[in-house]
Amino acid sequence: MPESEHDGDLVKAYSRLLDDPDPSVRLKAAQEFHSWEAAAVSADPNAPPPAAWPDEEFILARTRIVTHYFRPAAWLEDD
Repeated sequence: MPESEHDGDLVKAYSRLLDDPDPSVRLKAAQEFHSWEAAAVSADPNAPPPAAWPDEEFILARTRIVTHYFRPAAWLEDD
């Protein structure tokens, strides 16, 4: 994530990176998002990632879906 985005809306920043015209930027953003998510949700820090995660098309599509729902706070109301 660019340093300029660290104090901002990270989900929005990832969404922008996932729409970058450069395929390598899009893939790096998706891979970094998946690494962060795996670390955040795994009960076992040594667990291997799901089998589909090495598939570049899968992680790009999944990251786009996740950020699509995260951007508006998953449409959840406050409280």
